[in-house]
Amino acid sequence: MFETYRNINLDEDPVIVPKCGHFYTLDTYDNHMDLKRVYRFDLVGEIIGPRPLDGSDEPADGDSERERLKIKNCPDCRAPLRDIYRYNRIIKSASLDEATRRFCISSNVELTKLFDEVSNAEDLREANRGDFLLGLRTRPADSRTAIPVAQLLSDRMQRNTGLANRLQAYVSKVKEEEQPYGIVRQLVLNAEKRKGTQSSFVIDSSMVQFGFRLKGQLLFFQLRWADLWDRHKVSTDPVIPKNLNKTHRSGLLIQLKKMRRECGALVTDCQDTKMEKQECEARIYQAQFFALYRSKLINERQSRPLEARMANLGLGGPEPLPPQEPIPEDAGPESLEEIRRSLDHCEYLCRKLPGTIGPLKGRVDQARRLLDGVSVFYAPLSIEEKRLVHQAMSAEFISTGRWYTCPNGHPFTIGNCGMANQARPCPDCGATIGGTGYQLASGVRRAEDFAQFDHQHGSSRG
Repeated sequence: MFETYRNINLDEDPVIVPKCGHFYTLDTYDNHMDLKRVYRFDLVGEIIGPRPLDGSDEPADGDSERERLKIKNCPDCRAPLRDIYRYNRIIKSASLDEATRRFCISSNVELTKLFDEVSNAEDLREANRGDFLLGLRTRPADSRTAIPVAQLLSDRMQRNTGLANRLQAYVSKVKEEEQPYGIVRQLVLNAEKRKGTQSSFVIDSSMVQFGFRLKGQLLFFQLRWADLWDRHKVSTDPVIPKNLNKTHRSGLLIQLKKMRRECGALVTDCQDTKMEKQECEARIYQAQFFALYRSKLINERQSRPLEARMANLGLGGPEPLPPQEPIPEDAGPESLEEIRRSLDHCEYLCRKLPGTIGPLKGRVDQARRLLDGVSVFYAPLSIEEKRLVHQAMSAEFISTGRWYTCPNGHPFTIGNCGMANQARPCPDCGATIGGTGYQLASGVRRAEDFAQFDHQHGSSRG
């Protein structure tokens, strides 16, 4: 390497001439492009096979904390070396990393906007409910031109349908299989199936982002809870005709049961991806949906004997009462105890990570009141809580330091010089991040600087 050309045997170490015209020998470019990271070599320097791109089989020599593969530039003119077929595997891997960073930034921007819309929709539900019910009470009794009560109720219930659909579309768009690495993986699997072969392609798990899908689903739960809680409050108001009350009560029970089931599935996903903060939030929503579902069932069964008694008044004779129906199994004591244990686990997570999950303790307590209270109570997130959440989401991929991933693949940043001098728990899973003495903690990997990428590609976001 870096010998004079008169001393080089070009048959053994040929020259590579990229488009920029600044040529070097094959050995020089192989070292410059770090080819040993993507291929295995024999003792005489011949390529014998590819290495997995997840870094699980990197050579032991050199820096143990390697940066991700990058498209290197010409040592003379700094032109990107994209046109050399020998380094195609490095170039494609680096392009995948770049596409993933672009995906992360655009997905986070869209998620922040959706959070604002959901928060505004939730606030609007709470703010105008009283005016809506007052308008129903002051309606002229004999008005023939006024919109029917049933239509007004239906319009209110459907107000956030468009936003709910966009949230579901967002969740589908950011699924793991729709991310750059997921798409490539599916293409590889399809090619293997067609050819009847098996390649050594391995997904770098740290580049697959689970957080966007989980957070998008939690936003959907937040919107659905605001809608269903409003539906409960409106449909149980005395101004609503009894026939409409029963219709909406039946539909509400179906939706609450469905949302509780979806929350349970999300809890499992969060456990699989070690996203403990999102797991805690999913458990809280699951408890809220269950509490309202159970309360509606209990109130419904308690009201039936009273209705039968009132119907028999003045008819003389005994007043037969219908037998008390048992509470369905999915809302019975065993299910209630299961939800209580789930909230106990939330409290454990709050103690485990007081800085990141600890602030959810108030919502855990509120969910317990929903479970225990005879009269159901709920208070939405305060303005300050929403401001803090929005601030954290907006700043998630904006940093002047360096970006890393924890042992479970969750991204984090180190400010100032970007070097590790403190160890802290990961805000998502609790694993140790950072490090001491400028040495990264075990399992922490260096990621590309999202902030720099964001600055260079800011005009293409949206």
